[in-house]
Amino acid sequence: MKRVVIVVIICILILITLVGLLIFKFNEENNTPDLLDNGNDVSIDFFALKTHSEFNDTIKNTKYRITNQEELEMFYTLYNGFTLSKNYDLSKNTIFIQTQTYGSGSISVDFKSVSIDKEIKFNVSTNSPEIGTMDMAYWYLVAIVPNTKLNGVNVNEWKSPLDENAR
Repeated sequence: MKRVVIVVIICILILITLVGLLIFKFNEENNTPDLLDNGNDVSIDFFALKTHSEFNDTIKNTKYRITNQEELEMFYTLYNGFTLSKNYDLSKNTIFIQTQTYGSGSISVDFKSVSIDKEIKFNVSTNSPEIGTMDMAYWYLVAIVPNTKLNGVNVNEWKSPLDENAR
């Protein structure tokens, strides 16, 4: 009889432990932030393009917001030789382009992500070898963001290419 009671108590303890683990696991999954709400949105297309030509050192702005075809054509004019390989619907998306110049073509840029909270931030890291090459490199960091993601987001630091051309 004592053995039966001990086995029952052990079974109850195992059952309580399993139920507790399941509850803990369920709560942990519900408390994990969703990547879409955390700024790293899979609906945002982003990439980096590197070139060794067509430097425009007269332009001081490095952050652009393109909302229509006229602005995109002006960006192409300002940065002769740069074109997007794909057409994006500018009625539903905004293109953000950040330009960066590096004194060596051997410096690589890794465009890791785009985060959107109250502002748009590019998560970028660079890798510089100990010995660099003498050629300069010009990088275009491009993000295509759905307009629905921009509600309440401050984009004032990102300028229109039309504003840059007016200077």
